[in-house]
Amino acid sequence: MFRVIYLGKRWNKKRFYGIVVGCVGLGMVLSVLMPLWAWLLAIGAGLVYCGWYIFCGKK
Repeated sequence: MFRVIYLGKRWNKKRFYGIVVGCVGLGMVLSVLMPLWAWLLAIGAGLVYCGWYIFCGKK
């Protein structure tokens, strides 16, 4: 059904190094973006809580 195409050792090394560099780069980007999103979610939740508290306190 599927044929395996052998492209040589050089292609395999290039692909391996490309995957390694991609994973390291993705890890660096996520280590910066994930805390940023967590802080934005925490601030949003705090604003919702404060708004709810003010809204319920006026009754």
